[in-house]
Parts: sequence; C-alpha cells; structure tokens
Amino acid sequence: MSSVLDPSTQALAARVAALVPMLRDNASRAEQSRRVPAENYEALAAAGVFRMMAPVRYGGLEVDFLTQCDILADVARGCASTKPVAADHATAPQSLTVAV
Repeated sequence: MSSVLDPSTQALAARVAALVPMLRDNASRAEQSRRVPAENYEALAAAGVFRMMAPVRYGGLEVDFLTQCDILADVARGCASTKPVAADHATAPQSLTVAV
C-alpha cells in the first residue's frame, strides 16, 4: 500500500484486504462460469471499491492513482478474473464526471 493514507483510504484498504479470502474462494467459480460471481460484485460495492475513483463532491473517495493500483492488486490477489471487472466499474464514475 501507499506509504501515507488518510483514514478513509486506510479503511478502504482494510475492507478490501478482508475480502481476499472470499474472492479466492470464489475464483474457481469465476473461471469455470466465465463470469464474476454476484457475491464478488456485492462485496466490492459494499467495500467502496466502485466509489474509490469518483470525486469526493459526488460521494466518492477520490483516492490517488497509486492507491487505486494497490487496491486493485489486492482484488487480484483474491481473484484475477474479478480485478479487471472491478477496475472497469471503479473507473466509470470518474469518466462520467469528466462529461459533466
């Protein structure tokens, strides 16, 4: 993880680290079904992964790029198939704010 994290980012990192065992347990199911299990989506959403790149003014966490990479690396440690999907969903709010 990044060397200096604010409390909300530390909490996000801790929540994601806690998901690694569950993601790992679901990894073979994701591979076999060729889709990310709904449980993974729900857990990532509840942890705040999908809000991490959104600006604070829109309810996001607006974490820095290195932290985004670290968080997504933790997701990949649990399930490599879930990581790119998490990255796509996490970047969507950021893309929408550019259009506003």
